[in-house]
Amino acid sequence: MLRSVPGDSFGVSPHFVVALAGCLMLSACAARVPTPADDRPERLARAAALVAEGCYDCLLDARHIYAGLAGNEPSGAALGLRMFELDLLLALREKELALASGASLDRARAAVPRLPDTVDGGRLVQMVERVRADADGIPFVDQPPLERSSPFEGDVDWVAWLARHPDLSPLAREYLAVSVACGAPRPDRRRLAEISASETPLLRYRRAICVRPSSREDLELVRTDVPAFAEAAAFEARTAFAELSRTDGSQMRELLEVAYARFPRSPLVLLYMGLGAQTTGECREAADWFTRTLAVRPRHERARLGRAICRTYLGEPQEAIADATVLIEAGAYNQADAYYWRAYNRHRLQELEPARQDIERAKRAQPAPSRVFTLAGIIEHDQGELEAAEADLALAVRDPVECLARWYYGVVGYKMRHWPDSASRFASAEQCYRQSADRSRQEREGMLRRTDLEPAFRERQIAGFDAAIREDTALAVGAALDAATALAVSGDKAAALAALERAWDDPRTDRKETVLRLLADADEPEHDP
Repeated sequence: MLRSVPGDSFGVSPHFVVALAGCLMLSACAARVPTPADDRPERLARAAALVAEGCYDCLLDARHIYAGLAGNEPSGAALGLRMFELDLLLALREKELALASGASLDRARAAVPRLPDTVDGGRLVQMVERVRADADGIPFVDQPPLERSSPFEGDVDWVAWLARHPDLSPLAREYLAVSVACGAPRPDRRRLAEISASETPLLRYRRAICVRPSSREDLELVRTDVPAFAEAAAFEARTAFAELSRTDGSQMRELLEVAYARFPRSPLVLLYMGLGAQTTGECREAADWFTRTLAVRPRHERARLGRAICRTYLGEPQEAIADATVLIEAGAYNQADAYYWRAYNRHRLQELEPARQDIERAKRAQPAPSRVFTLAGIIEHDQGELEAAEADLALAVRDPVECLARWYYGVVGYKMRHWPDSASRFASAEQCYRQSADRSRQEREGMLRRTDLEPAFRERQIAGFDAAIREDTALAVGAALDAATALAVSGDKAAALAALERAWDDPRTDRKETVLRLLADADEPEHDP
């Protein structure tokens, strides 16, 4: 350490100046300055520990250490191999999070000529290039077919091939092997354990996220051991999403916030932020997260459809139509759903013919959901094409929870003057709505008993159940009144009175008077149901 002496404002001793001049003259110590004790072993040990810890930032820090040490080495070949391995691991982690991995792969590719002859670096880079990125995080259209997920042609045993690279570190070799195994259509947990039995957080994490649902226990252990392992929180949240219907979503949200704080541009994280909000009824927030996902991955079909659905429920039909149209024009894998939602919004805008064209295309999906035939029947009814409507609604009512289809089925029968059939269909709709109200009551009671939920969420859920019970009860009473009308026209007085009794709470007193008048003088009602 240089010490200052009185009168020397630069802090340099006159004795040092003399010594330095001597060195320069003799050229014996021109490049030699005192250095602290060599900390290379400690830094190498720290880098190895960071790799075993395995978080994204851990891998970045380990590479930084190796790069710093390699700059001071006469020959950095060994450390260059370690950096090459880390670039491969970083690229794989980026693929797991659906982040751009090009920079990491470019560094690895550039290092290949400097690797030992015993390391087939080009093949290793190719292997990582062909490992599939996370399927939730990237557009389906950008995903290679499953048969192309293996880096090898034919029957090459890639695990044995990797084992023939003794210069690779065991952790890197096992991580690569597990990553390739995870590209199989149905990864086998037992097979993964045979490839890698390492209990380091690095390998525990990779095995945990390979199979869905991921092991939450393993991911929790990883984050306990390495709190900086934010990516583990993302996959733990994805597993929690499957259980969201039984929770208030707060745990999933907390996990995603941990991941989002570190990976704000991960489409995987952004997508599940949106899906979580959508599932818990926060469609405005969900639409925002889907928009963020699309800002990173504009062709992301699931985010685009999610936003179209949320915009539908937010009363933004034109915007929902625009999103659905993007999917349709791109020929997206979920275009059948896009056709449904575009038809739904066009019907809402009373654009009946375009809506009819869209719903016809949605019907071609195999198998088409019941709701598609319900909407098709409603559109056809509104166009006055009753026979087509009856045929589609007959398919829709096979689903026991399609109450609206049952009611429209009754309306169509009434307009076609099939009075007994119409009455039966209205009665079926009444029963469907009453059962729906009963289910909401049971769920409301269960919600009241829950003590593990945020109070605000529980109150919103109870309010939602109350609204559903009121609506379904009113619809059930209305369907009973419609059944009474059809029965009165058909001349079945006893059944009509029984149905009218069930509908006595209906506020439409004019309709009740119509039924009573029909029963009195057998006149046809003036109004359709």
